[in-house]
Amino acid sequence: MKTYRSGRIYSAQQVKEYTKTHKLPYRTLAYRDFPTLTKKFAPIHTVLDVGTGTGCSANYLHESGYNVVGVDSSPAMLQQSRTNFPHIPFFHTKALQLSFQFDLAFSCFMILEQAHKQIIINHFNQAAAALKDNGIFFAVTASEELYNRERNWAYFNVDYSKNTSPSSGNIVKASLKDPAMNFYDFFWTENDCKECFEASNLKLLEIHHPLGLASEPYPWADELTISPFVIFIAQKIS
Repeated sequence: MKTYRSGRIYSAQQVKEYTKTHKLPYRTLAYRDFPTLTKKFAPIHTVLDVGTGTGCSANYLHESGYNVVGVDSSPAMLQQSRTNFPHIPFFHTKALQLSFQFDLAFSCFMILEQAHKQIIINHFNQAAAALKDNGIFFAVTASEELYNRERNWAYFNVDYSKNTSPSSGNIVKASLKDPAMNFYDFFWTENDCKECFEASNLKLLEIHHPLGLASEPYPWADELTISPFVIFIAQKIS
């Protein structure tokens, strides 16, 4: 069983295995409401996928009609994203020279990768620096409920001792049922994230908890009434 610990740099083989998560329906739940949540803002054409990983979110945005650039700090992740999606430009975070600023910065499952609040604030400010004035920041991360041992998720198992009453910054565990993968993440509450926004160059506008729909062709369980994810929408402070 592959194990992924937040904040680690992975081997080429691990990264290749991670690509198997691209087609899983939990990603549909994470991305599905993006068009509806962002349509109220100024037209969005250019998007920076911050922490693009193996390129799944960047490709979703590309297929949705946006001009996308992906950045990541992991060489192995970048190599795999370029292999997976050669039609999208991917750069190392430090190497990207911004010749223009973006309408929106997209962050998927990056908050749970950060070990300290200051690193989350730095992540927010990095995104803000890449945005045009009044640009939008869209972040998907784990909800507090994702790691609740009593939850019955369609695709995750979270019944582990590490998840018993976690505190902010603690390591928590979730595993995928198929393909078999373990994930060790950092636990942050919704209030923690609000505090990080207040200390950053982004103004929090909206919080959204996506739910599975009975009409969808997926075996949602608790997802129908409780969201495993939380979406934050913020705007650059001019």
